Amino acid sequence: MLHILASAALQFSLLPFGYGQILLVAARDAVPEVFDQLYALSQRQLFQLAKVRCHRCCIIAKPDSVSKSVFLRTQRLAGGVDLWFTGGMDRALFDLLGRTALVTGAGRGIGLALARGLADHGADVVLVARTAEQLEAGKRRIEDETGRKAWGLPFDLSNTAGVAPFFDRVVEEVGAVDILVNCAGVNLRGTTEDVAPETFRRVMDVNLTAALMLSQAFCRHRKQVSRPGRIINIGSLLCQAARATIAAYTCSKTGLLGLTKTLAVEWAKYDINVNAIGPGYIDTELTAPLKADANFDRWVLTNTPLGRWGRPGELVGVAVLLASQAGDFITGQIFYVDGGWTALL
Repeated sequence: MLHILASAALQFSLLPFGYGQILLVAARDAVPEVFDQLYALSQRQLFQLAKVRCHRCCIIAKPDSVSKSVFLRTQRLAGGVDLWFTGGMDRALFDLLGRTALVTGAGRGIGLALARGLADHGADVVLVARTAEQLEAGKRRIEDETGRKAWGLPFDLSNTAGVAPFFDRVVEEVGAVDILVNCAGVNLRGTTEDVAPETFRRVMDVNLTAALMLSQAFCRHRKQVSRPGRIINIGSLLCQAARATIAAYTCSKTGLLGLTKTLAVEWAKYDINVNAIGPGYIDTELTAPLKADANFDRWVLTNTPLGRWGRPGELVGVAVLLASQAGDFITGQIFYVDGGWTALL
């Protein structure tokens, strides 16, 4: 916890606001020039000393009445003030400031939530999905609500031949990529005895082959810049279990877990940590038809000890752990975020 006091005769207050961020609030009768001077001390004071970003809001009557709605209307710029502070900065372990993350499947659902979560913790984010309109909306939302830089780059990962050139284009446009999140996925249902080879191949291409090829390009990039990296693969409950009529999806996800472990072992020498997250049943647009099915919904609730569907944002904590300094000694693992589903007999 950071305890802070602002200067200038108590006309200004510094309020904790979320992870690694402080809000400088001025009383209505504060001198604007002093307010600007305090704010302008940013890099020299708070940020350099404690890696905490300070933001300022419009002048309001009572500094302690600031709300999130007010905060989101402020100009989000890195900064700091002339202040005194006490207490540890253990949360700096989870700081992603100065890093860039590429997230596939980021047009909506889990991918978008992960991109937003990484941005909330300081990362700039590259959103990748097929639909340009979704990417543009996600980009604007992340930039407006977090102040981080975001890019929306459309690409169809079923085009496996184009994956490596696409990654090179990303690096050329945004600079170094420090974190890769392989979240894109597709599921085509059908009885296994009738599944067509091209259907099976499409699911494997998007869910597994594209993840491999992006990881290969990421590895070459990190070696070239001589910097460590993090890969987070989004698996599934089906990394551990199986259900009827989704053989290709199950094979792709169990393969993704095997790939995670293999790359973790093989690329440790390059200081690249590779881990996976296994979501349980998460309430998204893609799972809405399943949740609308009363029988299936009942089955999910019965088999999830916490008794509900998960929310996309509930995967963010693990993702930040694996992407940040806090996860330095974690590699080759899968973390199930499933409400207890995999623990139930």
